[in-house]
Amino acid sequence: MLQPIQMLMLLSASLFVLLMLTLVYLILRKSADNRISRIRSAYMEQQQKHVYDYLLTGEETRSLLPHGNKLKAEALEQLLLHCAGLFKGEDMEARIRSYASKNLTDMYKGLLASRSWSSRMNTLYRVDKFDMSHLAAELEEAARNRRTTPEELALIYKLLARWGRAAVPDLLLRPGNALSDYQRRIIFSAMTPELFEHFVVRMHRLPADWRYSLIDVIGIHRKSEYTAGLQKLADEQDIELRIRALKALSFMDNVLPGEQYILHARSDAWQERMMAAKLFASFRSGLYTDELVRLLGDPVWFVRSQAAQSLFSFPQGIARLQEAAATSEDLYAREMAAEWLEKGGAKVDAE
Repeated sequence: MLQPIQMLMLLSASLFVLLMLTLVYLILRKSADNRISRIRSAYMEQQQKHVYDYLLTGEETRSLLPHGNKLKAEALEQLLLHCAGLFKGEDMEARIRSYASKNLTDMYKGLLASRSWSSRMNTLYRVDKFDMSHLAAELEEAARNRRTTPEELALIYKLLARWGRAAVPDLLLRPGNALSDYQRRIIFSAMTPELFEHFVVRMHRLPADWRYSLIDVIGIHRKSEYTAGLQKLADEQDIELRIRALKALSFMDNVLPGEQYILHARSDAWQERMMAAKLFASFRSGLYTDELVRLLGDPVWFVRSQAAQSLFSFPQGIARLQEAAATSEDLYAREMAAEWLEKGGAKVDAE
């Protein structure tokens, strides 16, 4: 039977052998990676002129074909990515897409099915960069795969939306889609006009979070053709819907002032009062001056600040701020008016 000292020596020897084997493996792996990197760099150097000539003339020579050589394909891919960021113009972009479609498709199909998350994500970025819409069916299949992560889904949905795929509505509204508000806005922003209209028409059937993101995108992109719809949404029972609609309306240049918006400035929800104050700035109408002066004394700082900012942009706004700073009985109103007068001091002096 082994003594404790002998067992310790045997364990130490085993660990030493294991460490040495690991070290040898890492050295060999590093050497192999360096060799692959050198080969890929050599291919890039060899093909650089051919790629530039192709992009300038549109003539594709045999030397640009990967011929089943994975490293050469990766080198050509890197050159195309570099050129895509370097050169602009419809002809250049069309040639890059054409080359990627003919020569990189098979490689990308394999990588999209890889078990490696990083390989799949990097491939999706390439598909996005080269706008490879012919891979839409593969992306739809990936979207239905349970192993596909939320990060992958967000990019897949953006691409499918950009290509106007009919499957997008069903894919997006599946139960369990864990997408953030930002990701939803990116997807809506990428949609073709026809697909976007599909969602607008069916807005009331959408889950609340998708509805809110859709309204945000209408405002961000100033889609003024939907102004009438936003005005109706501003009167909905759903307070979050009203807030988002008011914010979107503040971006539009075809909204006419009206007394109906004053009701929002008197809402119990401070977010709604703040958005009403923001909307008033887009009108710059004397109809809202007194309401903004009243909001200078709002108990919520964000509302007071927005009211002062909006009032500052009005034709007689500075005078009203000066009056509030000097004579208002409300401490909040005096302080906020003074703060904004100080911020715009140079402008006040100029006037």
